[in-house]
Amino acid sequence: MAISKTRSEFDIAANILQGVAKRHSTLFVIAAIKLIVESKSHDSPPDLIYVVPQVWKRLVQYLRGADASYTDKGNFIVALSDMNTKENIRQFCERMISLLADEYHYKDKKYDIRIHIGLSIYPNDSDDITDMTDYAYQAADRIESRTNRLEFY
Repeated sequence: MAISKTRSEFDIAANILQGVAKRHSTLFVIAAIKLIVESKSHDSPPDLIYVVPQVWKRLVQYLRGADASYTDKGNFIVALSDMNTKENIRQFCERMISLLADEYHYKDKKYDIRIHIGLSIYPNDSDDITDMTDYAYQAADRIESRTNRLEFY
C-alpha cells in the first residue's frame, strides 16, 4: 500500500499514479478529507492527537494498494487512481465516508467524526498535483452542512 509520510513522498507517488492514468485513459483523483471532530462530553476539547490516528488506521485499511495518502494537520490527502467515471469516484468516496464517519473513543471520552471530502479530477480540473490538492481543499471547504458529504471541484 502506498502510504506516504511526507508531502514530497506523496507528490512523487501521486505523479506516478497520474502517469498511469494518462497511459490507461482513466481518471486520477485527489481527495482532501477534512475531519470535523466533536466531543460528546462538551467539557473538554477533542483529543485530536488520539482520535486522528484511529481514523487514519481505518482509512489506510480501506485504500487500495495503488492509492497514495498522507496526513496534513489532522486532515488527509488521498490520490486515487484507476477510476473510470465520476460515479465510480462518488461511490468509492461514499463508502469511505460510511467507514470513517463514526463514534471514536479515547479513554472515557466519545467523539463523533464527520467527514467532508473535496475532490479534484485529472485532467478536468488540472494536471498539476499541487493545484489539484488546492482545488480539493477548496471543494471540501465549500461543504457547509453538518452532515457527511463530498463535493467535486
